[in-house]
Amino acid sequence: MPKHIWGGYRTIAQHFHITTDTLVPFFLAIAIQTAANPEPLRDLRRDCLVPHPLDEHRVIVDWNKAKTSARLQKAQRRSFDRRRRYAAPNLIEMMLALTGPLLADAPPGQQDRVFLTRSIYAGPTRRSLRNRTEVIEHSVLRRAILRFTKRANQRIDEWNAAHPDSPRASIASFAPALFRGTVATEHYRASGGDILAAQSILNHASVATTETYIKSEETTRLQRQTIARLQDLMVAWVRGSERIDPVPGPSQPRAAVPFGHDCLAPVVPGRDGAERLCPQFGGCLACPGLVIPIDTEHLARILAAIDRFEQARNRLDPRRWNLLYAPSWRILTQDILPDFPTALHEAARSLVAGMPALPELE
Repeated sequence: MPKHIWGGYRTIAQHFHITTDTLVPFFLAIAIQTAANPEPLRDLRRDCLVPHPLDEHRVIVDWNKAKTSARLQKAQRRSFDRRRRYAAPNLIEMMLALTGPLLADAPPGQQDRVFLTRSIYAGPTRRSLRNRTEVIEHSVLRRAILRFTKRANQRIDEWNAAHPDSPRASIASFAPALFRGTVATEHYRASGGDILAAQSILNHASVATTETYIKSEETTRLQRQTIARLQDLMVAWVRGSERIDPVPGPSQPRAAVPFGHDCLAPVVPGRDGAERLCPQFGGCLACPGLVIPIDTEHLARILAAIDRFEQARNRLDPRRWNLLYAPSWRILTQDILPDFPTALHEAARSLVAGMPALPELE
């Protein structure tokens, strides 16, 4: 029977072995889940599935990355719960079964790959045909994705015609190279703007590299919203208004420190994970998290502290004063005091007279 009655070689071939059109949905789904670069993913090996050492329900997908040193043969790893029907390991196992019939015809150097296809090329006269089995080429993959998008949009158009009250958006044209950045952006958005979540998914050594993947108008807006939220929390803390903990759970302990501000984290985890008193507690002027409100009351406390330091300088041994108290005095007079407007000084001096005297420095 003539081939055109059945739809041509492309239609007939899909009943005998996997084709580029049937391979693309698997490639796209695995790319989304692994956030792998398209080129390393094309070269995914058939032994890429590794049992998880601790969880019997999870499977590790192992693949190489082009920029990795040759000594590190398995640089990228991510585990998945195989109980989910369309988890990456399950899709890869389907691919192994679908491409199994092609292994005998594949070149020796590619018989260990997952994404094998058989292409049919017509000769110059279109009378001679030759088959070629190999890892899907980038250009072939790109054209197959365009056909996939076209078919999907046709189904969407049919749905929209039948359901005008609940239309679906069409799929825009895309390239495999865009997947990694898109996956990173989705994880960044889902985490509420935590770039470390995107960095973990992309397996980057530096956050700066991850930032190049998530730059967009939407992520910039999310970053600004995150900064504004943190600024509101800081202002509320400094002003002493109703406190909102940025992280759900028990409130952090508060501890009074010099000059009237509060320590946000007087207790910190040690190297062994146990809680320890902050090593800078009591020397809070050198703490990078120091916050002192710009108002008359706090300026009065600072002026009183400066007076006490200078009184001690006049009566203590110079070497002792320079060793113990000079660093704090320099921070107060050179770094903190200049930030207070001159107009506040007179009122602050009036408050100093009525404040309890600070203890003598020894």
